[in-house]
Amino acid sequence: MIKVGHVVVAGELGGAEHMLRDLVRDSPALAHVVCVLSPIEALPRFFADAGIRVRDGGRVREDPFSATVRAFGSSAVKWLESTLREERVSVVHLHTFGSQVIGTRAARRLRLPVVRTEHSTRVYDDPFCWPFSRYSLLRAAAVVAIS
Repeated sequence: MIKVGHVVVAGELGGAEHMLRDLVRDSPALAHVVCVLSPIEALPRFFADAGIRVRDGGRVREDPFSATVRAFGSSAVKWLESTLREERVSVVHLHTFGSQVIGTRAARRLRLPVVRTEHSTRVYDDPFCWPFSRYSLLRAAAVVAIS
């Protein structure tokens, strides 16, 4: 069975998180695990309360500097790589800007395909996001735009 490792690095319960919860609940033919890094405890609980398998990487800061450190650092990538390996995922599905670089780096280390779902235009509108988004886009097997 195909197992999808969804990666979410976010500080809120917004549209992406609600769409992901519905996607997992509505696709029982696949196995799923949601890997979360967030400053709020409510985010991993949001998925767990819906009966979704969650791996919580702990609390992280959500600001441009912290996102940059995570992108170039190794601790978040190592945690995610280890988690994806332990969960035996087949594909890595990235859902938030914060997940793009660490998710892509972890997936590449494990030689897993990456799927990106674009939930907003931020990655195209904000020049700060461009190098990170481009890095991930060039390495994605597929990109989905929800609107």
